[in-house]
Formats: sequence, structure tokens, C-alpha cells
Amino acid sequence: MLIRMKCSRCGKTFTDYPPFALPYKRFVSDEIMERSLRYLQQDTMTYERAACKLDTSQINGRSPPPSLPIYHPDLDKPRRLRPSTIHRWITTLGGLDKTLHTAMSLLLEKGDDIHRQVIDVAARKYRSQQRKMRLQDCLRLLHTNARYRIMFERSIFPHLAIGCCWQ
Repeated sequence: MLIRMKCSRCGKTFTDYPPFALPYKRFVSDEIMERSLRYLQQDTMTYERAACKLDTSQINGRSPPPSLPIYHPDLDKPRRLRPSTIHRWITTLGGLDKTLHTAMSLLLEKGDDIHRQVIDVAARKYRSQQRKMRLQDCLRLLHTNARYRIMFERSIFPHLAIGCCWQ
């Protein structure tokens, strides 16, 4: 359940999201970030393979299972996570420029050198310069979130991102 509050002055409604939830997303933030990071860090990873759930038997160099079953109470058979879902997650996370810059500024104030980290994505993962920048921004946000958790003992999501209006 989400807590919603309405301002008596301006009439706006505010939602208090738990630490594991992202607005308008059906999956928890840790799952979104883990799969996005796996796609971006591994040069040979595809969206289809990133959509598959890895178990411990798949770590020794074997390929991941063909699909991640997601059980829906209204359906008898399992549904699969689509590869385009990973693409949309990465696009969304890579577009949070204001959130990224705010988090990096806070880390810089604490003496962290996250801004010096070189972020590179395999050339086979993009066709345009715009997509390359989006992938790099997403990877930078994921690395920044990891450092932010260490420094501040909390994630960027959802509160800092909400404060930055999800931009």
C-alpha cells in the first residue's frame, strides 16, 4: 500500500514511495538496477539475456535460461519478461540527469571522487551517439547509486529522485 497525502493549500497529491519502489514501474528498484547493470557491464550481454533470471548454476560460463517466468494470478501460464523492458528501464534511468548531477554533487561534497570515474559501454550496444550517451548516463547513475549507498546508507531512489522531479 502506498501512502498518499493531499495538500490542503494547493490541492496537490503526494505519494510516499517505499525504498524498493519506483513510480510507474511494476518491478522493484533492486531488480531494475541489477538487470540494467548486468546488461551495461558485460560486453556480450544482450537485452534478451539480461531479461533472463540468472541462478547459481548459470555462473560458470554457461548461457542463462531462455526466460524468466513471472506468474500472474489471472493467467494459468507464466509470462516472460520482454527484452524491450530492459531497454525501457535503461532509457528511463539514463534520462535522470538532474538526479544524477544532484547525487554526484552530494558525493563530491563528502570527498568522493565519483566524477573522475571513466564510464564506457561496448560499441556494439549502440548505433547512435545519443544512445551511447544514454547508456553511459545510466551506467554512471548505477555506479553513483552504489557509492551513494555506501556514503549515506540509503539509495538515491526513491526520495532523492522524487526531490529532483524524476529528471
